[in-house]
Parts: sequence; structure tokens; C-alpha cells
Amino acid sequence: MAVGDLPVLRDCLPDVFQDRPVPSSWEEDWIFVGVDLPESTVAASDPALVFNTERSDCAQTEAWTSPVFTPVAVPDFGAPAFPGAPESFDPSQSVPPPDALGFYLPFHYYYPDWWGVYLVLEGVQQLGQFVEHQAGGVLSLAESVTVARIFIYGHESFHHHVESFSTRLEVTHRTPIYKTGFDEYFRRTVGTGDCLEEALATAYGLGRVAEWGDKQKRVAAVGAVEAYILQLPEDYRAGLNYWPKQRFIRGRNEFAEVNHHVSLPGVPGNDPQLWTLSSYAFKGIGQVNSRVNYVVHRDSPIGARIQERGHYLRYREVAARLKALAGCVEVGRGKGSHMKWQAPSGATFPVSRHPGDFGQGVLLAIIRQAGLSMSVSEFAAARV
Repeated sequence: MAVGDLPVLRDCLPDVFQDRPVPSSWEEDWIFVGVDLPESTVAASDPALVFNTERSDCAQTEAWTSPVFTPVAVPDFGAPAFPGAPESFDPSQSVPPPDALGFYLPFHYYYPDWWGVYLVLEGVQQLGQFVEHQAGGVLSLAESVTVARIFIYGHESFHHHVESFSTRLEVTHRTPIYKTGFDEYFRRTVGTGDCLEEALATAYGLGRVAEWGDKQKRVAAVGAVEAYILQLPEDYRAGLNYWPKQRFIRGRNEFAEVNHHVSLPGVPGNDPQLWTLSSYAFKGIGQVNSRVNYVVHRDSPIGARIQERGHYLRYREVAARLKALAGCVEVGRGKGSHMKWQAPSGATFPVSRHPGDFGQGVLLAIIRQAGLSMSVSEFAAARV
């Protein structure tokens, strides 16, 4: 199953989807910066490092009183909550949970334009500073930010793996499973020690960190992330009970069995270890890396610096320029999350509706297909 297969699911099983709106100010208030390789060990060009020009004082020993964690803006998707939904937090009470540092928008609710993994840029920076402090000099800031990114992405990608598992059940049973079973069970347990999805997501993120770096740095990274997890609310902290790998697999099998029972109560239960035979069931959608973005509020200090240093145009901004500058028209929906545009010459070309895809190269290709000879900077700066 790949990203390009989702239109088939939508066409054949429309009832498994439930369209939900993004916040009304979603595009106006937030900047999206694409992340090509979210699990890359190379941090040199990572925006979470590039825009980290202000360091926090990490000298205090108790993380929840340290200014390393300060309030970070996250979008409000309202009720009801869903697996991977962004969370706000009070830094005077606790460290921020992973879902305050990143979040996942399920394709069952936000297809085709907005689904995917979002990493909160400031959240990755702050966790990176925490990791650097906890590592006691073994890790550089750049390495610590990389560890933070890998952990948060790992946590959010597990929510995607769970959704992918439910989709495979929907294909075989031809009935809604995610929105009526998996999501229901999540909402019933979230905020308690019984919330297996958050516990396993946390353990999965830790497991991704445990595969990073040489032995000395890996040990320091895992220890720093464990110190962070120990200060989290119960549902996330329980992730340490499902680590290392064999514990994780047993816990994931239990999670699969209970979700299967909740979603399909007429099917007899069985030993959870039966799911060992279907470990592929949790495999994520192929090319999901194309659905990963950093997100930052436009009014934040980092948002201001991003807007000063680069051009991250929203779809509506690109659309307005294509119409005004090139005389292009939008002629319908293309493949996946793309819209089909037509140039005055009659030629058609796709433009992604998903945020974060308008890097310099992508924008230049769109500009040329529209029949314009201007540069990316001229296109972005044009008043329309």
C-alpha cells in the first residue's frame, strides 16, 4: 500500500472516511516546511537546527522548572480528540508530551490535502536542548536536535502505522474500522495508563533513537530520552514498560488483539501472540515521508526568521500568482493531493495542495510549466 493507492480506497470504500475541517486559520497562521528524510542522521540542513539561534539555559536539574521547555503554539483541532492529535501543555506542571512536540493527522479524516506527520519546529528544538543537557557533553546540539527529531517522528509515525493496520482490516471486512473501532478505543483510554497506543508510540520512538549513532552516543541519546519519558504523564510514561524490542512486540500484539475485538466484536478472540504471524499489518504506507512537515506559527520569533530567510508559499498564494501572473486556471483535482492547472498554451500541470511541497525546485518547475520566465524570488515577491 502506497500514498498513491489512497484514491482507490476512497473510491471503493468511501464510508470508511469522515471528512473533518482543519482550523479556520490553519493556512493563514502556520508555516509548513517539508522534511524530506525525517529519520536522517544528518542535521546540517535541518530547519530545527538552522533556525535555532536562541539557546535556553539548561543548567537546572529538574526539567519541568527549567526554561528549556516554554509554551509552544500548537494548532487546535477541537473535539473530539483523535490518535495523534496535537496537545497543549503547561510547562509549569510537566514537560511537554510528544503530541505537543509533533502530531499526526489521519488520512481517514484529513484526506487528501492535510493528512500526515507534523513536527513542531520549536518543540523539536526544545527537546533537542533537553537531550543535549541530559547527555552531559557526549552529544553536540546538532546531534541532540537530530535525536529529538527522530524520537518525535517515531512517536507520530506509530500513530500512522496503527491507522495503516486498521485500513488493512477495512479492505478485508469492507466496513469502517478506524473511526468506529480504533479511534473509539483510543478515546476511551487516552489520559490513563491503559492507553496502549500512546505507550507503544513512545516506545517505538525510543526504539528508533536506539538505532542511531555509535555506541557511546547511542547510549547517551537513549538515556536522555528515557529521562524525558520518565517525567511524562502516565499514558506516555508507560512506554518504558514496552521497551526493549521484545516487550514492544508483545505489547503491540496485545494492542492488535484488543483493537480487533473492539472493532469486530463478532469475531472470536484469541491469544494475542497470534499477531506475531502478521507483523506486516503495522507496516506504514509506502512513501509516507512525502507527508512530513515542520510546522511553526507565523507570529512566533522563529516564524518571523523563516519568513525573512526563505519563501514558503501556501497553496492559495501560489494559486493567486498563477492566475494573476500567468493567466493559468485551475481545472480540477488531479492525482492524490494534487490539483490540475492549465496554462494559456493549453498544457496542464499538477500543483500539490499539501503544505510544505513548495521548495525552490518545486516552485521553479511550476513557474516554468505556467509559461513564466521569472525567478522563484520574483514569483514569491510579486504583489497580486
